[in-house]
Amino acid sequence: LDIAETINVEVPKNTVVLAAEATEIGEMEPMSHEKLSPILGLYRASDFKDGVEISRRLTEFGGIGHTAGIYTSEQKRVEAYALEVPAGRILHNVPTSLAAIGTAFNFNVEPSFTLGDGTKAG
Repeated sequence: LDIAETINVEVPKNTVVLAAEATEIGEMEPMSHEKLSPILGLYRASDFKDGVEISRRLTEFGGIGHTAGIYTSEQKRVEAYALEVPAGRILHNVPTSLAAIGTAFNFNVEPSFTLGDGTKAG
């Protein structure tokens, strides 16, 4: 809420996450950077293949080896995503933003405050 007020955006008092749509990935696009705050970059994909490509590019730009996530009921999509996205940990059908380290928002992930980029990052 304080973040929204700082940028003069009105939001309901119970707002816990802000999202902004983005189309670019890289230095010029703040939403494609890692954000240690309740702000999300929202990217739209034309289809599954495009979504995987956006996720791959975001992970490569934002930090190879970080956590990535996918929501799907199709196991083949989980496997395809895991093969393409260079993440150190891929979460399936559980929260990844604000909860990827295992918190009260996500009881399906072992808590950790020492996650690193892993061997994929070098």
